[in-house]
Amino acid sequence: MNWHELFRNHFNEVEPRVAGLNGDYKGSSFEAIYTSSDDFTTIFSALNNPGVLADLGAGMGQGCLIYSFLYPESKSIAVEFSAPRLEAGIQMAQTLGITNIEFQHKNLLTDDLPLADTYFLYFPTGIVLDRILSELYKKDFFQLVVIESHGDLFPRLAKEDRLECVQEIGLKDKRHAGVARVYKKRLNLHDFSFLHRYLTVRDQNGEEWIGESFGLEWQSQNLFSLLTPPRTINASQVL
Repeated sequence: MNWHELFRNHFNEVEPRVAGLNGDYKGSSFEAIYTSSDDFTTIFSALNNPGVLADLGAGMGQGCLIYSFLYPESKSIAVEFSAPRLEAGIQMAQTLGITNIEFQHKNLLTDDLPLADTYFLYFPTGIVLDRILSELYKKDFFQLVVIESHGDLFPRLAKEDRLECVQEIGLKDKRHAGVARVYKKRLNLHDFSFLHRYLTVRDQNGEEWIGESFGLEWQSQNLFSLLTPPRTINASQVL
């Protein structure tokens, strides 16, 4: 599958119909707006349990189309507020017979984010980014994959005390940084002691097991006791 040629051909057809509203970057080059297909495949193969993938500001849904094609047992959600771009993605999905994909016509400044496990972001800093982060923080857990856009995105995310970078993935298309970064919500176990949540815990032997967060009690330093099962864990063991 020559993804690059497929998307570029549709890009040339679609962009003249884009409205030119604030934030849709009409007039930008194909390379400026879209992550390369090679980098998408590299990112997807390196991610740990991406689950349902949502691309926020997906354009024609390039990343979601590739993900759903490569991983037919999974699902992707392309979120975009430019209707012509979204319609092109829907057309490509139908032509390729990709059914495990959903297209959502939304404004990320005002509409709800889709329910997903992993969110992809290639976005400049600004009020839309601030709003996306505030919505993500309402979730217990999420994985956020970020590609640097204009050279200021990674420094902006470094100011978020609720995010921690857990992985870097090398890219072929260097852009402003040679890596994509994967962030997760920084875990605060105190937030879960009164909730019934499953916690994946890794012991010193590398084996993983499941505990319940309800009744979790802080002991000292980074040590917590579980009610179910009755064990003491270090916060760093919780995945």
